[in-house]
Order: sequence, then C-alpha cells, then structure tokens
Amino acid sequence: MSVLHDGVATRRFAPSGWHAEGKGPRSIAGRVIPESTRVVSFVARSLDRLRGLDRFLEVADAVLRARPDALIVVVGDPIVRRGLDVAFHNKDYRAHLLTQRESSDRQRLWFLAGVKNVAIPQEFLPQLRADARISANIDHAAGFTLIPTANPDLPSHALVGMRDYLNKATLVPKAEILSPEDTLKRIADRNWDPRDTVLIAAPGRQLTIAKNLKPSTRDSAEVLTYTPTQIVIRVESIKGGYLLVNDQYDPDWQVDINGAPAMLFRADYLLRAVEIDLGESLVTMRYVAHYHIAGFDLSVRRTFLFCDAMMLAAWITAFLALRRRKLDQPPMPNPV
Repeated sequence: MSVLHDGVATRRFAPSGWHAEGKGPRSIAGRVIPESTRVVSFVARSLDRLRGLDRFLEVADAVLRARPDALIVVVGDPIVRRGLDVAFHNKDYRAHLLTQRESSDRQRLWFLAGVKNVAIPQEFLPQLRADARISANIDHAAGFTLIPTANPDLPSHALVGMRDYLNKATLVPKAEILSPEDTLKRIADRNWDPRDTVLIAAPGRQLTIAKNLKPSTRDSAEVLTYTPTQIVIRVESIKGGYLLVNDQYDPDWQVDINGAPAMLFRADYLLRAVEIDLGESLVTMRYVAHYHIAGFDLSVRRTFLFCDAMMLAAWITAFLALRRRKLDQPPMPNPV
C-alpha cells in the first residue's frame, strides 16, 4: 500500500527529480522548502464547500498549532463555479472563510497563485510546440503521471514551464472598453498585447486615461501585501494607466487608492483592474463578502442580522398566535 498525495505520482511529478534521486532542494512556487518541513496539501478545481474547504481549514489550523514544522499548501480556483452552492456561486469562498476566522499562522498557510507552470495532457504538448509563438515561450516541459492510469510507465500529462508570464501586478498604459463577447474575440487576436492594452468590461463608461500612452520603463508596481482577503500594491507612474491584477475578478473586492474609494473593473474577461493617476499611488484591495437578496446588496454582517431579525419576528408571531388561540378557547369545566 502507498499514499498518492492528491492522486499524483509525486516521484514522476517533480521536474528536478528531487523525489526520485534526492538531487537539489525541494521548492514550491519558487520557494525552497527545508527537508524537515512537512507539507500538507489541498488541491481542488474549485475551493468550495462541496470540496470541504471549510472543514480542511479547521483541520489545517489544528495542524499548524500542533506542528511547528508543518506547511499548508492550497491550490485551486477560489471562485465557486458549482451552481449547487447558491449562497456563494461566482463568489470568492476562500476569502469569505478567512474573514470569518483567525488562522494560527498565515505565514505557513499558502494559497498558490501566479505560478508560471501549466499542466496539460501529454498528447497536447506537440501541438503547443508546433506553434512557433508558443514554442518560443516554453522554458521546459516535464512529464508526470496521474493515478490511476492505463500505462504507469508513460507520462499522462506534461508540466510546462513558461518563460514569459504576467506578474501578479502589472501597470498597463492603455485600455479598451468592450462587451464580454468582443473581449473574447480581442483576446484571440494575435496582435493584442496584455502588457500594452487592458480590456475593460464597462459598457458606456468614458476612459479618463488617454489611449495613446506608451509603456515607460520608469513605471513600477510592487506588491507589498498579498493575503486571501487583502492586497496592497505600491504603484509609481509618470503618465498614469491601469493596474492589472492577475487574480480572478469578484465584485466583493473593494478598492482604495491613497485612502479614497475607487472603481474595480473586470479586465481581460476574468481579471481585475483599477485606474491609476500619474505619480505614486498606494492601492489597497479588501474582500468584503456580500449577499444579493431580492435586489438588496447586503454585507455578511447585515445578512446575519437580517436573518436573526426575521427569525426573532417569526418566533414572536408564533408566540402571539399561540397565545391568542389559547385566549379564544372557552375555559375547561371544573371536574365534578
């Protein structure tokens, strides 16, 4: 009997061969992991309640308290895609959980994002290499096997490392406002450069930043804080532009620029962007969960208060109805 962590044959997974031959240090997302560290992982396509993320975080918190040598690594899409979860559908469930609880040690609880590797079925690798533009951007490709498999001696998937990829925060000089359908067409255009033009989903809005700006080497965007519920980015720009954050869009993220509220845009179909003026700016993004009930936009706290008030009103109504019913009944005759 053997353990297959997250269903992956890890001896075949590591491109460096560390697990198989003991060569080189362990690393996760470019960060070296000491040999004495015990890694506990959670991998799912969607980090939602049906996958048990809430229960896993409770267990992870207990592990972090009991084991100072433990590291928790979570991989998956934080946006809930399953329509069965009505309350959190298309919302950031991970951020919601972390706003409701305090972790023992956030430094040892990793949510991976922005990794420059792409996992694809092995048979698709020749197709990528056949495209000259994509092939020039491939740094390496290593095979690994998912279990169960019909042939354990042959890799079923390829882990492709890309040379060029978008950083977590990028300052883009130009923007176009497009509908979702036109955005997808523009993304498929080989002439579109995501570092030069951001695609904003805000029909009818007028852009205040000029469209003919060119990228400047003096512009910079530095991530100061990155947690599941708060992101702080320091931006310096000589002409202004748009800060593109390589994270999935969720309307429950609120933005402040130098302490003043700002508009968060859906960018490049599924990412986030904010408009930046020239000079130095401190951009803060905070996740504040909201529920949308009968046309009302309610925060989590207000939703709970609303539910408590409705429940109290129901109890009072039932109590008064029961009392009135008793008063309306004729008195019982005294037994003779």
